[in-house]
Amino acid sequence: MRNAFLDLFGLTHGATDVEIKKRYRELVLQLHPDVNDSPNAEAQFRLIQKAYEYLSDESKQLDGMYSQYNQAKQTKKGDTGTSELSPEEKRAEMAKRAREFSKVAHKEAKQVEQDVFDMLTSKMPWLAVRVLSFCFVLFGAFVLIDFWLPLQGNMKKVEHKVFYELFDKKTVFFNDGTQEDVNEAAFLALGKGDSLSFEYTMMLQEFEGYRIIRRTKGPIFIDGKFNLLDYYPLFPALFILPLFLLFYKKNEVKFYLLYLACFSIYPGLLLHYLLKEDKLKYLLQFFLSLF
Repeated sequence: MRNAFLDLFGLTHGATDVEIKKRYRELVLQLHPDVNDSPNAEAQFRLIQKAYEYLSDESKQLDGMYSQYNQAKQTKKGDTGTSELSPEEKRAEMAKRAREFSKVAHKEAKQVEQDVFDMLTSKMPWLAVRVLSFCFVLFGAFVLIDFWLPLQGNMKKVEHKVFYELFDKKTVFFNDGTQEDVNEAAFLALGKGDSLSFEYTMMLQEFEGYRIIRRTKGPIFIDGKFNLLDYYPLFPALFILPLFLLFYKKNEVKFYLLYLACFSIYPGLLLHYLLKEDKLKYLLQFFLSLF
């Protein structure tokens, strides 16, 4: 039956799946009732569909081959007067068919996997994921650089400090009339007449800690704790990881995981960070200040 359908398609008996699919598309464009006014166009179109369905489904072809084999074997046995298959022969035949179907199922699964891979790496999805990957890598590079840039802050002279026990607040009052809350370590280290600066990174304005210039004991730096760069270089390295998608394109599990992360996890992380505490505004202000 396969050869008959290949003849209908005008292909040789050894035609590949790619050739069959290409020829099927050509025939559909020629025989579809919407574009072909011929009286028998619809019947030919249905026949072409049936043929392609058979040729693209290897399990149907195996069933057809097995039916033909059984018919030929039964005819041969009828001619010679022999009995039907013995139990051992039946088991062997069933095992053979199981192996054949297993091969077909495996091939079909591989084909589905390849189709998914081809879809994900087609023109528009692949362009989108590469653009996103570039954005994530660029942000990771900004964080890497920001860690090494000099910290900036505004040094102010301390007038006095107050601990509000009820609210557990440690507030420092400055000579210019302003006030700021500090952590316990900075509060205990400060004395009247000392100078205090809140130190931030230059690009993302990530708070790093307190720089204190003491009148008698010299300058000290107290870590602010719980800032993003405490996870350096893990955090920027996480965003540089999508760099692999700019060069790596293979039908493997790690490719799919990274691909999925670029459309789900990474955008959420980046938006959360940039929109939190006006980080995007600080980043834009830094670049505008360069010009």
